[in-house]
Amino acid sequence: MKTNFRFSVILPVGLLILLSLWLPGCSDNSLDSYTFEPKPEVDVMVLKDIDYTPNIFFDLGRLPLYRSRSDTLPEPEKYDFMPGDSIVQLLVYIDDLNPDTAIRFNRHAANVYVDPEDTLSDDPNGEYRVSAYIEQVDEALYYSNPTNYYLLFLTPFIGDDDMIAVYMEVRRAGGEIDTIGDISSSPFRLKLIRPSEYTHANHHVWEYRWKNVYWLGEYNIDLAKIDVAIYKGSPIDNETINPGDLNNQEGVRYLQIMGLDQGDNYGNPPPDGEIDRRRLSLFDHNLGLLFFLNRHPFDSRFSYVTDPATGDSAYLNDSVPEIYMDPSPDLSAASKYYIAISRR
Repeated sequence: MKTNFRFSVILPVGLLILLSLWLPGCSDNSLDSYTFEPKPEVDVMVLKDIDYTPNIFFDLGRLPLYRSRSDTLPEPEKYDFMPGDSIVQLLVYIDDLNPDTAIRFNRHAANVYVDPEDTLSDDPNGEYRVSAYIEQVDEALYYSNPTNYYLLFLTPFIGDDDMIAVYMEVRRAGGEIDTIGDISSSPFRLKLIRPSEYTHANHHVWEYRWKNVYWLGEYNIDLAKIDVAIYKGSPIDNETINPGDLNNQEGVRYLQIMGLDQGDNYGNPPPDGEIDRRRLSLFDHNLGLLFFLNRHPFDSRFSYVTDPATGDSAYLNDSVPEIYMDPSPDLSAASKYYIAISRR
């Protein structure tokens, strides 16, 4: 399996969720003695808008989230989870397409569907119906949130062509237990979370994968010592900001437009020109992750700031829907923005 980046296996303590978007965060006491004293020497890391971290956070089913304008597919007939539901058991399986047939055929056989109970309701053309040979993932390698219905892999071992499937038991809001899948006999019947290849931007499966998470290059980050800015344009390289690129749109910083600067360190208004380091929904300090507030941050229908010139809600004038609608592994031509992380 392929490894895209490295961090240690640390279960994030106090992982919290911004309920409306179900985004993780963590508490961080490293800022207690923080001061804004500038220091002249900084190291810079540049991440393009297309460089979100794949294969680490996944929804475990369809959620009634506010949808991006780039998602033009019809609403699903039903959602997998509703408020009040709780996952009481989750087993995770992968198929890494191992070419050694002796290894593959020694594993469990499984049939995997978008909806194991109604196999064509959300996949009428059978595009995501998969026959697989699976192995179970050690429960120490992932974290699942039972009431916000997402899966976090704690170490980056999921390869770009690995299929992910799950078996779940869910206590519905009324108290009944709903079994999703069947592992009583071979072949198993499982729910698809990630196919080995996305044939197109199917909003039942494609949207399970979070596209608003960016790894900041190291774990156990001291948030007091980093600055974050967003620029429109093309960086010179992955460590150099292009001096001609702007960090604002008609005077409004992209940090504000994208909701990362809504006030002081805690997000108390007014915006101060810097990322809100204490906002629980923005960072996982242990794993070194930055979370945008919207699942499609560079094509968002949410507005977080008012344009002072017009008094209207401000959005990106030049959004990048291709990031969220094109499953191609090479989106370099679509990139329009980048994130610069400076370390003091």
